[in-house]
Parts: sequence; C-alpha cells; structure tokens
Amino acid sequence: YKNRSGHLLVVGGDYGMPGAPLLAARNALRCGAGLVSVATRPEHVAAIVAAQPELMAHGIEKTADLDALIDRASAVVIGPGLGQSAWSGQLLQRCKNDKTPLVIDADALNLVACYPSLMPVADAVLTPHVGEARRLLDSSEPMPLPEQLTDRFIVAATLLERYQKTIVLKGPGTIVASLHLLACNRLNHNRTRFLNNPDQRMRHS
Repeated sequence: YKNRSGHLLVVGGDYGMPGAPLLAARNALRCGAGLVSVATRPEHVAAIVAAQPELMAHGIEKTADLDALIDRASAVVIGPGLGQSAWSGQLLQRCKNDKTPLVIDADALNLVACYPSLMPVADAVLTPHVGEARRLLDSSEPMPLPEQLTDRFIVAATLLERYQKTIVLKGPGTIVASLHLLACNRLNHNRTRFLNNPDQRMRHS
C-alpha cells in the first residue's frame, strides 16, 4: 500500500536539466518508495509527468512553494540537476533548515563546497562521487587533505570526520561511512556504471 511505503520528495532540475530529477525519482519508485514527488522549475513539470505519470511534479518559483511539499514528505533528496543559481541556493537553504531526513547529492554538494553555511546542522546523508568529494575536502578547514586521496576508504572517513554526516562515496565499490559503520558494497558494479551512463541507458530504454 503506497501510503505505508514513504513519500520521497526530489528537489532539482534547474533550467535545461529536467532529466536528472526525473531519473532520481523514477529509480526511487523502482526501489519501492510508495509516493514520489518532484519539485522543479515550472517549465519542466509537463515533460516529467509525460515521461513518468506516477510522479507528482510541482513547479517551484520561490522557496515558499516548497513548504507544503516538505511537510508531506518522509524524506527529501536535493541536488539532481539543481544547478548553482540563486534559485538553487535558495531551495537548498530551505531544505537544510527542516528536520525532514535529507540526502544531499550532485549540485547540492557543489553548492555546499562553495558555501559551507549551506550544510545542514541536523543529520543528513552526503552522496558524492570522487570529484565532488575532492571539492568538499578542498573547502573544509582546518584539516589538510589526506595524501592518499586515491584510497577511497580514507576519503570517506575524512569526509565523515569533517562533516559528521553519513557518507555514501559512489563508484565501483560504493563506500558507506557513518559514526557506527564503514562498509563497501562490492556488488553490481556493472549496474552502477549503467545507471550513471546516459548513453547506455538510452540504448537499453
């Protein structure tokens, strides 16, 4: 029953980037989320609903437009296709001030790297790939960068120590680091590469 399986809100899709929140929301449905809403630019709503009718897409022009959507959500993912515009930063500012469980991904991570004050004080999950992780480490003080940035366990542990958030370091052998866990998922490498490769997705769609 859909109302017993959570309601995820995906926030993203600045001008010209509706595909990223669509893919994130579509895969949330495939993973078993009961309800999935997308908060995006008004210009993208029709295309997202046409591509995946199960999604509830909402046009967002100002941060107040997010209030009711966040109130209804069990969890929020912000970042796919978010961009780094003023609109993007305002939406991240709104989400970081709420107590709803939050996943920070993609462009939201880049915004945090540029503007550390956008990092939420409450618990959150950060999901960087190696490039985003490097930017997050470069922006943090006062600790120096680890010399072995090619060691993904060191990168994940350093991010955890600096930000005190759960880290999901994406890539072949995704690493999860939290205060009580340091683990590596060595399964489904090919599937991970497929999901992150638009050309392969198009050939198999």
